[in-house]
Amino acid sequence: MRDGSLVQVGPSTDIYDRPRNRWVADFVGEVNLIEGLLERVGVECRVNTGFGLLSAVVIDDDGAAGPAGEEPQTAVADGSAPSGEPVDVLIRPEQLGLTPPGVGGHGGGPGIGGVIESAEYFGHDVLYQIRTGGAPILVRTADSALRPGDAVEAHFRGRHVIVWPRRG
Repeated sequence: MRDGSLVQVGPSTDIYDRPRNRWVADFVGEVNLIEGLLERVGVECRVNTGFGLLSAVVIDDDGAAGPAGEEPQTAVADGSAPSGEPVDVLIRPEQLGLTPPGVGGHGGGPGIGGVIESAEYFGHDVLYQIRTGGAPILVRTADSALRPGDAVEAHFRGRHVIVWPRRG
């Protein structure tokens, strides 16, 4: 609920993994908004980000994404967005992993370099804030050996991200 109105109704996993808008995404957990460019090739979509090129499918108004039973790696929340449009990619902190610079991450894809600004220990994991060349990003991982000041690369290792047209 927001201002007395229902914003999204559904199972908690759907609300967390496929929030209808930025407000819902932020309300149910920490988020990173990563800049990217939408690329359309016929009915297929991809998003070019600092984590490399992510495959995309369109989410319709009912929240359905792709063929039944298939889990998309990336979901485009606005099916009408044109190719070349700047977009924001929502990535949850637990969908990122950290490595030393130049080591490479999940799937050997590129990473976003930065320096650890802070580390919050939660017992079962650590929430790191990483200063990058762009906006800071949050990474949640079980690796507690890293310290503020350490140089790292954040790598996408998840399956579910949401894409929205960039706010002006």
